[in-house]
Amino acid sequence: MAVTSFVLSLLLWSFLPRAATNRIYASIAPVFFKHIPANDPRHARNWRIVFTVVVLSYLAYSVVQVERGLPQNFYRILGLSPNTFDPKALKANYRALSLTFHPDKNPGFNDHYVLIRKAYDVLKDPVSKSVYDRLGLEVLEGCTTCKTWKSFLYKSLTPTVLYYAATSFFLAVYSFLGQDKFGSFWRVVALSATATIELMLVVKPVDIFASTLAPWRTTRERIAILHQLFVVVSIAVGQIGPVWFPPEEEVAVRLLADAENLSVLALGEARTEFADALTPYAASREALQRVVSDAEKTVLAAQLKDAAAQAE
Repeated sequence: MAVTSFVLSLLLWSFLPRAATNRIYASIAPVFFKHIPANDPRHARNWRIVFTVVVLSYLAYSVVQVERGLPQNFYRILGLSPNTFDPKALKANYRALSLTFHPDKNPGFNDHYVLIRKAYDVLKDPVSKSVYDRLGLEVLEGCTTCKTWKSFLYKSLTPTVLYYAATSFFLAVYSFLGQDKFGSFWRVVALSATATIELMLVVKPVDIFASTLAPWRTTRERIAILHQLFVVVSIAVGQIGPVWFPPEEEVAVRLLADAENLSVLALGEARTEFADALTPYAASREALQRVVSDAEKTVLAAQLKDAAAQAE
């Protein structure tokens, strides 16, 4: 599921940001940049700024949506915090909630009562609580024969290894096909860093992000957010990087295009000045011919002088 989400996000944002930026810039340019001439390079700079804002805004939104899309964990259901967990508060809150939502008193809340009971059964046992916090409910419920922390950990290795193997394979194929080559090295570094941080969060009993990254979430839920952050970094590098730091080939092509535009402008100005210089002689054909003849002699003399200098 996580790999599929990553692939869809990367493919979608390979073309969507530019289309969105073009539409936005076309709407705001006549209002905020109307004093800038059409061919002014400042338009390209302003477009890059708008493009960067569009990409970063979506990426921030996507991370927030991942957190909001996660279901309520057992701590929030029982009115507790993972960082300040207290067994006494667990029992007290469970008793109060079980009395409030008991089917005999509130028949319509039978499912919620079952969920409260399930949350209490998981959190009251140290092993199941640790597995739930760091490996997730799927691993806890998916291994009926597991009894110890290590057995649950081994069970969780398969989906984790598959996730990183599939993500690495897709990134390799994506770069091999010539898509989004910019920053491919740093994407590999980001993926390696993500795997290292995840391993550290799972193995070590203390979560270093417990008080900074969504403190109301469990370690496993923070790992899900971490996966999305990896997608964010991959997209940001692949989209924003080439816009601000284009490859050398693109820079050379752009410089040649600028040089060609300048030569066309210079030629046009020279023609205009030459026509203005010949305007006084337009009434007299003989005078015009004399001016042209003198110009030809001047050019010929210059060519002979250059040839003599080269011969020496």
